[in-house]
Amino acid sequence: MSWHADDADFVAYVGARWPFLVRSLTLIGCPAPESERLVRTALARCYLAWDEVLGTDDVDVSVYGVVLGGWHRSARHRRPVEVVEPAPEPVPEQVPVPADEQVPEVVRVRRELEDQLGRLAATDREVLVLRHVAGLSEEQVADLLGLSVRSVRSVVSPAPVDDFRIACETIDVLAAPIDAVVAEARAQRRRHLRVVLASVVAAVLVVSGIVWLASRPAPEQSSDRDWTVVREPNPVDIPWYAGGELHLKSVVVTMPPIADLVAVGDGALFTGADGTVYFAGSDGAVTELGVTDPDARVAASDQTDWVSWVDTSSDVPRLVVHNLVSGKDAAERDLPEGGEVIAVDLARVYFRTPRGDFVWAPGDDPVELDRPGLLDVTSGAQAYQVEGGIEARIEMVQSFYSVSFVRPGTGATISPGGNFVLSRDGDGTAPFRPLLYDVRSGERMRSGLAAGELALDATFGPNHTVSYLVTPRADLAGGPDLDGNSAPLVILRSCDLAPVVCHDVIPLARPGERSLLAR
Repeated sequence: MSWHADDADFVAYVGARWPFLVRSLTLIGCPAPESERLVRTALARCYLAWDEVLGTDDVDVSVYGVVLGGWHRSARHRRPVEVVEPAPEPVPEQVPVPADEQVPEVVRVRRELEDQLGRLAATDREVLVLRHVAGLSEEQVADLLGLSVRSVRSVVSPAPVDDFRIACETIDVLAAPIDAVVAEARAQRRRHLRVVLASVVAAVLVVSGIVWLASRPAPEQSSDRDWTVVREPNPVDIPWYAGGELHLKSVVVTMPPIADLVAVGDGALFTGADGTVYFAGSDGAVTELGVTDPDARVAASDQTDWVSWVDTSSDVPRLVVHNLVSGKDAAERDLPEGGEVIAVDLARVYFRTPRGDFVWAPGDDPVELDRPGLLDVTSGAQAYQVEGGIEARIEMVQSFYSVSFVRPGTGATISPGGNFVLSRDGDGTAPFRPLLYDVRSGERMRSGLAAGELALDATFGPNHTVSYLVTPRADLAGGPDLDGNSAPLVILRSCDLAPVVCHDVIPLARPGERSLLAR
């Protein structure tokens, strides 16, 4: 036995919840043989931060969140298999099937239920399974999936509740593999240490390569090569840019340096170093949309397929709202000098001018907000910069909570669904210590960075995740190493939230180039 008496709470939890976790994942759509592996891996990650899990408001929501996060990452990277239908064969004469060889009723019920669930949207399927198989309450499901309670209640089951119970009985689950979970947790910890070591080695190799390249004649620049697209799955759930490469969901686009980056579905809105505004689709195809200042902010909304920027190509700056579906500008208006877009949310554009902050629903006149300092808007949740810190005003319509709190920080980003706020210490410039807050309680959360680490960038992803570009503080203060490398080691790190459970994804040893995570 490889676990200890101190793990009694964890062992008891896994023993009680293991069958529900595996069966839930199977009915959500995960292939049966893989369900146990994904649940085991998720529990191993929870084991490494079990004290944090126990300290959350709801252990079930925390654990199911890590399990679902693993499933979503696995599902994103699974490529569909092309099935070639064979030529039809003559239908043989039907022979009656003996009664004792007919499909059992419980198996038939499960097949029908899976067929009905398969016709639903992925989120609706998860809602039903979490309610009727995992046994979570409406509030727990809403919290876990980042939905409102009303949205959860609106999902109507296509089958009787008893069918879920019957289907569960057909999914055989072995006893909880406690020893295997603990062993995998320790293996994860060892892999983390190896990633850090490999990152150091990679940095040395890259510097050696740069020295070699510097001795070669500069090749002629090719505009075609600047936009090369290669199929490659993204190891995290957000677009990111590093080393001249933009990483989307399933492709990597080689391109010149970029200045700002915003996720839009499986694509991204970004600006070039000269201020040109581009959109990269999920297939890597890049479209030029307009022009703005090189250091200006752009914004986007998944709900409406709108993107927005301040067009500075004429004498009078104009706020542009562009529809990515139609490929046309949906609206535009003059903007005072110094104005900038803040966010696009729920068919509204939020922007700032020297005389105040405004919200604009295209077709109507802009309305001035009752206060300045707006930082971000997501699903109706708002964050403001105030003296002494940030104020998060979470007053979500038809949601189950409405709170407001002031906490230390400079700048703020709100997570999808409005459950978390990410800010920065000091003056907000990089590198920085991230400040992570739970909106519902206002409490500061563990960020996922060690004491000797700083972030070069940070952003929220879907499914209660946060990603960082992490660098050791010592690399920033120590100057060049023995090999002459003065650029800091950078690691892409992804963390599940509530509880905060992190893993290092990949080292980014690209000296001299700015890396970005999509907002």
